[in-house]
Amino acid sequence: MAKIQVRNFPDDLYSRLEEIAAMSERSIEGQARLILKEALEDKPTANKPDNEPQERYKQIMPSTDWYFRHDNVEGCSTKSTVYQLAAWALTHEGDIVGLVTVRDIETGRPKLVTPPPVAGDYLHREQLEADEVLASKRR
Repeated sequence: MAKIQVRNFPDDLYSRLEEIAAMSERSIEGQARLILKEALEDKPTANKPDNEPQERYKQIMPSTDWYFRHDNVEGCSTKSTVYQLAAWALTHEGDIVGLVTVRDIETGRPKLVTPPPVAGDYLHREQLEADEVLASKRR
């Protein structure tokens, strides 16, 4: 397998690479390899607006025992829908949003997305009713 050495690598970029690697639980070398692989693969970017940041979030951190709950419309069998959060994310605009895990329709692989765009609340497990905790596990 080929090797690569990068001389005069800027300290600020190295620090950022180190942070991303730590968040992803990878070595710095493994993270650099992944970034280069993704950058060099042929991926369609035509649908991406020019003003959209390369990375959707500035920072992502795990979420433990946090949920997003919204009321259901009249006629549904349950009064609310509850999603367990997998992570919190900081957007480039400075907003903090919860992320839930769903399966990508095309690949079948899990991915993180924001909850549906409906009025709801982020609640800790202690704030949920017992039936809401049970409902969140039925996904």
